[in-house]
Amino acid sequence: MAFAMRMKLNDEIIKKESFRNLYINGKKNGYEFDVQLAYYRGHYLSDIDQLEVFLDGEKAPDEAVTFELNGKEMPVYKLKYAITEFWSQVVPAKIRVIKKGGVENGEHELKLVLMLRVPYMEIGPDHSFMPLDSGDTVTVSVNEPESHADSEISGGRPVKGLALGATLFCYGTEYARYQYDFEECVRQAYLAGASGYEIVGTQMIPSYPNVSDEFLGLV
Repeated sequence: MAFAMRMKLNDEIIKKESFRNLYINGKKNGYEFDVQLAYYRGHYLSDIDQLEVFLDGEKAPDEAVTFELNGKEMPVYKLKYAITEFWSQVVPAKIRVIKKGGVENGEHELKLVLMLRVPYMEIGPDHSFMPLDSGDTVTVSVNEPESHADSEISGGRPVKGLALGATLFCYGTEYARYQYDFEECVRQAYLAGASGYEIVGTQMIPSYPNVSDEFLGLV
């Protein structure tokens, strides 16, 4: 991309104080941070063309990154379908990254690549619109007591004894499109931090209402 518009109206795009480890099932399994849209007005999430996260120069896998706004969390690849989800420039969104072991204490370089298109600024043929750079690179720090009991927090909230599960129903679109098979649905649930999963029989069991020995071998 040869050029992009940039309009940083606030001191921080990435809210450095929001950066912290993400706890899943009582263990460090990633990190999260808040980000504000760098523009004078809001945009629909479907205007996002690129979202990538780098920590200390290492790119997070796309499937390990989620974007949360107004209580709705979705993987990066679904942002282009979020045509009704509006991101106000005054409302921070939360980005979560699954990373086994979390982030060690100390300072780290956090880079966010966030490119949008401005839908009312057409600059060429074939639906070419003005690109907007809302990314940032900052130094963040983690300072957690070594004696901190992992089992007592999850995303900063007390959840003693709570485990995370997932329903494979949320991967139904990919399953129906043959993008994921059953095993890949389970793998995606694991990457999201789930220690268990729910199967919707009418969706995932080809022989429903009968369950074959072959399918039981996959479960």
